Amino acid sequence: MTLIRDLLEDPARVASLPPDAIVPVLGELLSLLARLLIQVSTAPGTTHAKKPEDLDSLLTVHETATVLNLRPARVYNLVRRRALPAVRVGKYVRVRSRDLQAWIEAQREEGVDENLQAGLGFSPPMTRPSTKGRDKRSR
Repeated sequence: MTLIRDLLEDPARVASLPPDAIVPVLGELLSLLARLLIQVSTAPGTTHAKKPEDLDSLLTVHETATVLNLRPARVYNLVRRRALPAVRVGKYVRVRSRDLQAWIEAQREEGVDENLQAGLGFSPPMTRPSTKGRDKRSR
């Protein structure tokens, strides 16, 4: 333990360690690391549950719709058209949070105007009919 203490105080001493001393030092470090991990995991006030953003969690269609601020029917439509990656768990459809984030980034890269098509909810601006030739009507 004194060798580890010396190395912590002066890390440059690692270069002068004899090769036969490296393995015992590593063994002591691993033992110390294991004891620290046990102490942290059993300390009061710590939880073992990880945050959802740390995990590659599966989102329901309703959760996905909430994130995207869309109706669930629209999310089902995106999944059905294979525009949004999803997995099927039995009869349920789930979207991996990582896939959702990648899909959102891909939408940002494509741009908004490229996805607009006439007849699919986009109408060109209305124009007034021309008044030229009104007084020259064919009779």
